[in-house]
Amino acid sequence: MGQVTDVEEPGDGTTHVRLHVKKTLKGAAPPGNAVTVVIPGGRREGSSLPMIVPGQPKFQKKEKAIVFLREVADHFEVCHGEAGKQPAGGPEAKAMETDIKTIVKKKPLR
Repeated sequence: MGQVTDVEEPGDGTTHVRLHVKKTLKGAAPPGNAVTVVIPGGRREGSSLPMIVPGQPKFQKKEKAIVFLREVADHFEVCHGEAGKQPAGGPEAKAMETDIKTIVKKKPLR
């Protein structure tokens, strides 16, 4: 769970999102740190048209979200496209957080 601090398009057809991690339910993104999330789609240098990749999540500065990420080299990517980003806050988000905690605590089947 985190808050978007910056959204930029470096000109290579991707969008880079800086996410301040507020809470980690599982994984490598430590709370209190900022991570870079790279999303396919964005402006390409020399082109006036953006590259649009259907099914990818959109982020806005100051937005709070529950995000499912995977670490790739020096950045993170959103798992499962738009489904990997959910709004934070409200009863639905609290229920989702509880469900995730329950799943994470369960031991794998043998």
